[in-house]
Amino acid sequence: MQFDTSVGYDLFQKYFNETPHSHQMLPMAGSDRSYVRLMSNNHTALWAYNVNMYENAAFIAFSVNFISKHIPVPLVYIAAADGLSYLLEDLGNITLFDLIIKNKHDAAALIKATLAQLVQLQINGHKDLNYGVCFNGQAFDANAIMADLFYFKYYFLRPQKIIYNGQEIINNFQTLTEYVLEADNNFFMMRDCQSRNVMIKDDSPYFIDYQGGKKGPLQYDIVSLLWQARADFTKEEKNDYIDYYCQKVAHVHPDFDKEKFLHYLPAFVFIRILQTLGSYGYRGLFERREHFLKSIPLALLNLKQWLKDEHLPIEINELITALTKLTEAGMIEKYKQQPQAVTLGLNSKLKVYVNSFSFKQKLPDDASGNGGGFVFDCRIIYNPGRHEEYKHLTGRDEVVKKYIEENTIMPQFMHNVKQLVNEGVKTYIERGFDSLQINFGCTGGQHRSVYAADACVDFIKKNYNVDVVLHHIEQEKKNWVNA
Repeated sequence: MQFDTSVGYDLFQKYFNETPHSHQMLPMAGSDRSYVRLMSNNHTALWAYNVNMYENAAFIAFSVNFISKHIPVPLVYIAAADGLSYLLEDLGNITLFDLIIKNKHDAAALIKATLAQLVQLQINGHKDLNYGVCFNGQAFDANAIMADLFYFKYYFLRPQKIIYNGQEIINNFQTLTEYVLEADNNFFMMRDCQSRNVMIKDDSPYFIDYQGGKKGPLQYDIVSLLWQARADFTKEEKNDYIDYYCQKVAHVHPDFDKEKFLHYLPAFVFIRILQTLGSYGYRGLFERREHFLKSIPLALLNLKQWLKDEHLPIEINELITALTKLTEAGMIEKYKQQPQAVTLGLNSKLKVYVNSFSFKQKLPDDASGNGGGFVFDCRIIYNPGRHEEYKHLTGRDEVVKKYIEENTIMPQFMHNVKQLVNEGVKTYIERGFDSLQINFGCTGGQHRSVYAADACVDFIKKNYNVDVVLHHIEQEKKNWVNA
């Protein structure tokens, strides 16, 4: 997507009465929201841009409520009049996930601090909260649960080519949903309380990305945190953290029934694992995002362990049978060994030609005779060549790459390009075509188009087992870049 960072600068100036001297584009994660770090001599803040104004409204309203109750979330300083962006507190770059991956034992104190604050978020955050701002349903009700289960069915289970009775699976979904709804659900449910959504600042946890929250049960959020695939907590560690969490809940909520909480906990583990696999399927198998592909085998191992250890007091035999097939060793191993080639490209005859070129010259020739393919105009991106120090460099020089990534909309541009290229390559493979051309043009064919073409080639090679031919047309004329 394209957006004007001057809006962020204006909000910063209006709130801090200072003009930022620089900005930094932050890497995009699982959503389509964009974050830009703005810096002045005395202040730093994040400018968030999101075309979904309903998400923005929910985030801002929730934040105001939580801040008033001293729950650790980022301050929202000011919002744009069009509802598409806002300026918020910069909590830094360190997440709880980073610390868990580095050394989960050293992170134990912060994990418990997060659980203690999660109790405050769920119980005190729920009081007087206006759920009318929720943009995707106000409660974790039957519709929300079934939506998660169908998300898993269509984006993960179905692509695996496993044979199952579709109607029976739906019946099992309904049975599981009815069972889960027996649990107490009069709390705030963050919805995606994974450790990547917990920032660590001054040795304290802060929650982010709660705009999708709604009224729901206590179990879902702690499950999201402790059963996160790559966190890899042992059963003993999970039990220890659950016991600590229950103690904190009992202090705040006198009517808390620990036995009932634990009785329904396995069902929420089950639902969360399926929802996570659905997300990994959509982001990984369909959008071809490498991080999500790499997480699939870990989530499958989580599911395999659950199937071994747990048994719900309901009849969902068709679902369990399908999931057992899903967690067979062969399925897990193929994702471990070559996740990018699981579904597409193993025996394809497709050859992809990627070119960078100058719009001052003609479009690249198409030797296949099928009329070419994609042409992406990189001139909408700010040109580093306007700066004297970059004029004699190309989009392959590290200093230019760093400038492009941190000071232009190239990350968002390439995010959208990859989605289109993914669909193009996938369709060409499925239809048995043998040639696809992808062209990136800019003014001189030197900086932006070169960077974009290289990034596209890297994406294709990581995600498909096809031949790729790269040409930097203008630079090869000058012998500046060797393809």
